[in-house]
Amino acid sequence: MQTVRRIFRSKALPLTALILLNLVIGLIVLPAYSESWDEAGLLGYAARSLRAYPALLSPDLMPVSLVRGDALFGDHGPAFVMVVVLLQRLVAAWGIPVLQVQVDHLVYFLTFQAGIVALYFLCRRWMSSWAAFGATLSFSTQPLLWGQAFINPKDTPFMAFFLVSLALGFWMVDKTPGTLPAEGASALSLRREWDSAPSIRKKRFVLMLTLWFVLSAALWIFGAKVVQQLVEKAYNDGTVSLLGRLFQQVAPQAHSLQAGDYVRKALALLNWIQLGASFAALGLLAWTFAVIAPTSFRATLSGLKNKITATLVAFVSPSVLVAGFVLGFTAAIRIVAPLAGVIVVGFALLRKKVALPRLLAYAVISILVMIALWPHLWPDLWERLLYSVSNSSTYPLEMKTLFAGQLYIANQIPRAYLPVLLSLQLTETTLILVITGMGVALAALLRKKLAFEYLLLLIFWFFLPFISFVVFRTPLFDNFRHVLFILPPLFMLAGTGLDWLFAKLASPVVRSFVLTVAILPGVVAGVRLHPYQYLYYNQLAGGVPGAFRQYQLDYWCISYREVALYLNQVAPQYARIVPIGPWHLMRFYARPDLQFIDPYTVSSWQDYDYLVISTRDNQDLNFGQFQTVFSVEREGVPLAVVKKP
Repeated sequence: MQTVRRIFRSKALPLTALILLNLVIGLIVLPAYSESWDEAGLLGYAARSLRAYPALLSPDLMPVSLVRGDALFGDHGPAFVMVVVLLQRLVAAWGIPVLQVQVDHLVYFLTFQAGIVALYFLCRRWMSSWAAFGATLSFSTQPLLWGQAFINPKDTPFMAFFLVSLALGFWMVDKTPGTLPAEGASALSLRREWDSAPSIRKKRFVLMLTLWFVLSAALWIFGAKVVQQLVEKAYNDGTVSLLGRLFQQVAPQAHSLQAGDYVRKALALLNWIQLGASFAALGLLAWTFAVIAPTSFRATLSGLKNKITATLVAFVSPSVLVAGFVLGFTAAIRIVAPLAGVIVVGFALLRKKVALPRLLAYAVISILVMIALWPHLWPDLWERLLYSVSNSSTYPLEMKTLFAGQLYIANQIPRAYLPVLLSLQLTETTLILVITGMGVALAALLRKKLAFEYLLLLIFWFFLPFISFVVFRTPLFDNFRHVLFILPPLFMLAGTGLDWLFAKLASPVVRSFVLTVAILPGVVAGVRLHPYQYLYYNQLAGGVPGAFRQYQLDYWCISYREVALYLNQVAPQYARIVPIGPWHLMRFYARPDLQFIDPYTVSSWQDYDYLVISTRDNQDLNFGQFQTVFSVEREGVPLAVVKKP
């Protein structure tokens, strides 16, 4: 009985109940969610990436499609979708009678639940359990996020893992020991030994340091050019010069290769010489240091030994291993993930737990995991990483997006794009709480009562990215799904607003009523729009009817499932159907006899039985001359139409 009472009094009980309720509802509604536009391509990319691992033993098996810049997603990491594919195979091997797409959607949804849990524990660092739960509850019931949680294989999983990366990174910092290893020689003791050293030794040290710097600089700056000129001269002189004769002795078959081949070999040798010279110079400097300041040298060696030991210990520390692995996994989903690592390092600095060995181990583990889980990088790591960064910040220019009634190319969206859509696609009560939280945080900042680490978290996680997206007009399309990962700080601000409000409302009944009112718009809209919650717009836009023809609605085209089910009932056998857009979504749900035609091969629409058109980008207006025989609608707004030519 005491155990039961402790469970019901636990501060984690509301969160546990929320996750369990979400899972029950999620399992019930799961079959209603259709495959979305990018899923097939992403899962195919994951399958190709998985084939890269056996290719490590047999290079001839390396998937040829893992080339840079192709249309098959290689410039984004496959870590998450590889896990999805492996789970698909596991379910199939066990013979569980469930559609593959439902396995995928369940994994996406479970990942979203992990993000909810992580958000709660992040909130608990800076607010009460009631406020943290309220922020988490609001996050969980946003129609935009709930709908994306089932059908989005990229953006919501990345958002969730970004949250988990931060939560585990902060946990790692909490676990950092309070005592740090000895630092070695101090600057003061080193200065004393230097002052007491014989003058001749100091002069020799300065001379050697100068020579090392000059020779190293010359070797690194001019070495390649000198070597290239010497090799080319020796190659071209033949036996005319001493240099040419020496070259003939070293390379008697020189006539069988081009000069450039020998230049490349010489440059490769030069790299080894440069590396060896650098180590030799460092060794010489270390010996001189030991002669001039033996006590400081021994203290430095001792400190270095302690740091190496601490670093090795950090690599097997559970908190570092887990946090580093999850950050690396997240980076192998999207290259912006290291931002979470930067925030964690900043948090460690502010907590004055600057255990550099642990942070170094954290960084190394995350980098190694990212590389291991991103086979696309293997052929040319640095070049492909840089390309991924560039590609992530400059989305394809041919993509268009509907905003305020106009179609914009992704790199030409107005600066108001993101601020306006954020204000229109979050629920009204959430906006009120966010604004309240901003006011409370600003007042606390002015009174110097706002936790500095919380302020920096908000700045680096939301405000700086948000401002950069607006100022630099970062290309966006499909509303703002690509930047969902910056939304959680807004809900933390909403929690700050709730924390201020709950300080004035002590009654649990009143607090529960406030939370109910806060989530009511999202819950009602979620029921009304099911299973298209992600196209939600609040009353500032006039709801979904007000957003129609003004902003993007069903940009994932999941309404094609309902169209396919309709055609299964009414279309004659072997009907010829032209879907405009992702026609592969139709084939997944349609009768086997129905024929789907690539619209790019069509010369006359009248030659076919049906046209299927999404209202995305208002493209259905281009077919107004044809009769509409069916439409998928929510709140009176068509998402996809079937027309009879």
